[in-house]
Amino acid sequence: MKPGKLPNSKLEKLILNDLVTRREETVLRPAIGEDCCALNLGDNLCVISTDPITAADENAGVLAVLVSLNDLAASGAEPVGILTTVLLPTDIEESKVRELFKTINSTCNEMHIDILGGHTEITESVNKVIIITTAIGKVSPSGLVRSDGAEPGDVILMTKAAGLEGTAIIAADKTDEIYSFLDASDVDTAKSYINEISVLEEGMIAAANGASSMHDVTEGGILGAVWEVCNASGAGAEISIDKIVVRDITAKICGHYGIDPLKLISSGSMLITCKEMDKDKIINEICSKNIDCFEIGNITDSNKVLSIKNNKKAEVLQPGADELYKVI
Repeated sequence: MKPGKLPNSKLEKLILNDLVTRREETVLRPAIGEDCCALNLGDNLCVISTDPITAADENAGVLAVLVSLNDLAASGAEPVGILTTVLLPTDIEESKVRELFKTINSTCNEMHIDILGGHTEITESVNKVIIITTAIGKVSPSGLVRSDGAEPGDVILMTKAAGLEGTAIIAADKTDEIYSFLDASDVDTAKSYINEISVLEEGMIAAANGASSMHDVTEGGILGAVWEVCNASGAGAEISIDKIVVRDITAKICGHYGIDPLKLISSGSMLITCKEMDKDKIINEICSKNIDCFEIGNITDSNKVLSIKNNKKAEVLQPGADELYKVI
């Protein structure tokens, strides 16, 4: 099988279709496009999400914390803490282990969350550091935002830009290569995109102002995220490609490697759907925090996701392996 997330069709066939247990405490269960679960344990819902970091070498500690918190943000949940499982190759030096956990700890401090526990193991089963992070948060029952809440007529919003995480990873892990076509300042800027990976602030704003669904844009990029929200919601969409922001440095890196920035892992961007009447408030509130937010399309009552460019429509198919794996 190809590297990357298990394809949605196989995820459903091999795993999801066999999940039969139904406890009454579970109010949000696994589904395609749904990155969190939610448990009713009292006054608040406990929201949980887990994610691995497998493609990044540098900045893996930062990404391990933020990508899981982003899933909570997409559910409107306030993060409380993380558990982290770290698998280390046998040739790793103690200084590297210390550096990794200092990064994880400092990122948690910045996000004001606890490290609740985890597991650390040196094993011959891996040849690079693998980090699996489980994030735990809380939200009121009325504040939970689901990935399957998009409805025909909803506006589709996007924050920041496409391919931020992928750009940062490639810049950090392929520095010597990209110096051949980018100058030093551009390389530094590309690496700095790691500082924009969190979507917690825009997620909290959108959840409080009428978001019908949210999805943080990870593997499969912005087009994959739209497809997953539509698949979860039983709806379609029309996306204006010209409205999707791709920064110049991202475009240069993607052009060099022959990859599509709209299908490149894009943590740092939040996909939001909302009613037309809530659109301006959400956009204005997010932009007031110096975070770009803009409209890219609409949810439709068809069963297809269509991209529109130069007045031509093309169907967006379910996401395959992320473009990053063509480079890393």
